[in-house]
Amino acid sequence: MIDRPCRIISKFLYALIFPAMIASFPAAAAIGPIGEAPGIVRTVPGENESEVAPTTPIIVEFTKQIDPRTVTAKTFRVEGAEGVVHYDPGTKSATWSPTRPLEPWKQYQAAVTGDIADLEGHPLPFSYRWTFTTRSAEETLLNIQQTTPTDNATHVPVATLISVTFNKPIEPTSLKPDSLVVVDEEKLEGIIAYEPVTQTVTFLPKSPLAYEERYTVILKEGIEDRAGNRLLTAESWSFTTEGPTMPLSQIHP
Repeated sequence: MIDRPCRIISKFLYALIFPAMIASFPAAAAIGPIGEAPGIVRTVPGENESEVAPTTPIIVEFTKQIDPRTVTAKTFRVEGAEGVVHYDPGTKSATWSPTRPLEPWKQYQAAVTGDIADLEGHPLPFSYRWTFTTRSAEETLLNIQQTTPTDNATHVPVATLISVTFNKPIEPTSLKPDSLVVVDEEKLEGIIAYEPVTQTVTFLPKSPLAYEERYTVILKEGIEDRAGNRLLTAESWSFTTEGPTMPLSQIHP
């Protein structure tokens, strides 16, 4: 009989004290899901990060899938700036992209609210705010940081994803269906996708790549970064796929 009142008082004290702890220690948000609620894995840029490019998208990665309807300009915002919000279920990440470059050398505060919820309706159990500081206006030209496969690679697995990673975020609307094409004797059918977290454009072929085939990848000029800097010249690289796997009967007759 004494047990139950004690439990009720404990729950009351927990409800009273825990929100205050979260408010005092925002980093607690990174712990992850509390019970069944979603949590935050990381933010990009991070807390108190400096030298952030004025065109950088602001990203929040969650611990579980989020209901996209709850990710809006009201639940994910950057104070004093306007932006467009997008949720990517593939990375469980929400991205806030500025509609115009942020002011240079200025501290901004980003925020996500407890109105964001997972697919089962469990809300984020806290509102989370963090600050970052921009650097001078974007001056670095847009260029390729990495390609997969690399140029002249051989024995490339036929299941390999063909991609190009840029040195900074690009403007998704500058991507066209033929911005990244793959050809052997003919142009391969497929679609392209952009992942803002890794700044990578990937070609997804409609059919698997062929064995022992040489392919050429062409990245066309015209892709832009958030500041409007364009990729000025087309780039191309080639690779050769692996041979077919030998049946066990031929290996051990």
